[in-house]
Amino acid sequence: MFVTKLALNAVVLSLGGYISQVANLILYLLAARDFGPSLFGSLVALIGIVIVITSFADFGINGVTIRALARDASSTDPFIRTLMAKLVIGVALAALWAATAIFTTRGHRYSAWNISATSGIRNRQA
Repeated sequence: MFVTKLALNAVVLSLGGYISQVANLILYLLAARDFGPSLFGSLVALIGIVIVITSFADFGINGVTIRALARDASSTDPFIRTLMAKLVIGVALAALWAATAIFTTRGHRYSAWNISATSGIRNRQA
């Protein structure tokens, strides 16, 4: 029973990862076609920077949390602290991302001011 559940979980996680990668590929293709070489190059550069920053932004928090929860599974304190730390780091990185996107796309046809952040649909007034 344990092996079957483990195998099912592995398949579900793998399938989710594959679907996520295909969705990313489609979004990259659509963005490249719509934004053009100049703006898409800036976008990919920013995404690369964010990937590098977020890979170091964990600071080993996951390992520390898992160790603390393994010692005392009834305590939710380490989990809450980890969640708050990740939330603060995430908000700070999102603010940095938004500010960088606004300042690097000024003067482009598809500036950050002309793209709807909530729907992903371009504003046709430009």
